[in-house]
Amino acid sequence: MNNKTIHWEYKKIKDTMIQVIDGDRGKEYPKENEFLNEGYCLFLTANNITKNGFRLDNKIFISEVRDKKLGKGKLQLNDLILTTRGSVGNIALFNDTIPYTHIRINSGMVILRVNPKEILPDYLEILFSSGYVSRQITKVVYGSAQPQLTVKTINSIMLPIPDIKSQEFITSVINSGVNTIDKIDKLIEAKMKLKQALMHKLLTGQIRFPGFGKPVTKIGDIPKGWKSRRLSDLCSIEYGASWNKIKSDSGFPVYGTGGVMGYANKSISDKPAIIIGRKGTIDRPFYVNHPFWTVDTTFFAQPKGDDNLEFIYCQLCMLNWKLYNEASGLPSLNRNTISSIHLIMPLQLEQDHIAEALYKLNKEIEILANIKAQHVLQKQSLCVILFSRG
Repeated sequence: MNNKTIHWEYKKIKDTMIQVIDGDRGKEYPKENEFLNEGYCLFLTANNITKNGFRLDNKIFISEVRDKKLGKGKLQLNDLILTTRGSVGNIALFNDTIPYTHIRINSGMVILRVNPKEILPDYLEILFSSGYVSRQITKVVYGSAQPQLTVKTINSIMLPIPDIKSQEFITSVINSGVNTIDKIDKLIEAKMKLKQALMHKLLTGQIRFPGFGKPVTKIGDIPKGWKSRRLSDLCSIEYGASWNKIKSDSGFPVYGTGGVMGYANKSISDKPAIIIGRKGTIDRPFYVNHPFWTVDTTFFAQPKGDDNLEFIYCQLCMLNWKLYNEASGLPSLNRNTISSIHLIMPLQLEQDHIAEALYKLNKEIEILANIKAQHVLQKQSLCVILFSRG
């Protein structure tokens, strides 16, 4: 089955049997002091609905009494939730994988309730996750100071609707890719947890490679042969600089506190470095091993001697950088302050062993992330083929 063999009907939501249901925004809407950490009815917030479905790590609830006082806005199995304010267009499907029976939407969402004889809920979720619908939403909300979708706007969204058999086929094909992506996500998450645990133990000497001495048995003890050394003795710490006069469409990557922000026609250095945020995002250092430019809201650190820079980077990743913040508003670091930071350092050979072990784990995570990106691209390409007018 392909796009040419599927018979498509194109309908606006208002011309289908989809119900667009607002939440109850009346006088019984819960007040801030009525929300609970545990309770009878899960009350959804904007953080709970993402572009990838539900996210339920942070939840609030309302009591059974409050739930029964509210009217519309309560989910039924196979309803979809669409965000309508702020991060508009996020979609999630309430199916039997969600471990709650009683769920309500907040005032920045609507419920999409389908008739499964016309549209399968899984198929509608795929449509709203695809570029076909998201482009329509973007056109509506583009340029708004406070992006929002009204019921009227939602009802004007055009949907490609084939027969149920074709919807089942499309859903099975797309979901097989989604399941693969979910499995890769779980593998990445497991590798990340393993890396964090191993990094903590290796960098504190709780685990040591054979031939380098005994591991410490008490957290806080310094392993035999390791020394406390100032960061300024290990690395030169330089300021980044403005890139306004060297901007280019290609060339050397320009780093800000959040990563690559553009390209320049020259580099500030061609040696490996650790980039540290000076203003704004101060707690996410990152390692670069190619020629680069970095802007004036950052520092970059480069080794003075033979110490392993990747080992030093791993040590810096373990720091609570917010303890070194010197501003009450926008977070800021001072070069003198970070120069005086002490790191517990083994001899170079042990640094190399530790850095190599953590590099191998990072490489495994990077490979998995690349595989995931390929599957995401395949899924997006398939959606384009399926939902393009043939």
